[in-house]
Amino acid sequence: MTAPIKQCIGLYPLITKPTRISQNTATLIDNIFTTDIEQHYTCGLLINYISDQLPIFAVGKYINKNEAKTKHNTKRVRQTKEENINSLN
Repeated sequence: MTAPIKQCIGLYPLITKPTRISQNTATLIDNIFTTDIEQHYTCGLLINYISDQLPIFAVGKYINKNEAKTKHNTKRVRQTKEENINSLN
């Protein structure tokens, strides 16, 4: 797929640097795409000298949007009844 088609269907690249580097060329051949451009990702290339192809990574915080909308604040209170205190002895 070409870049405009990917963006039309909502796919955005996280890796934008070349992932295969040789003496004569540098090419972006490995991709990680996202549909959530508001999410903050830490992504990049791992530099190594084993191969001409570099490993890529992307790490993001998963947020369940449905859970975030219905999340409640819960307050827990310890019961200090005489009978609870005596049961500790």
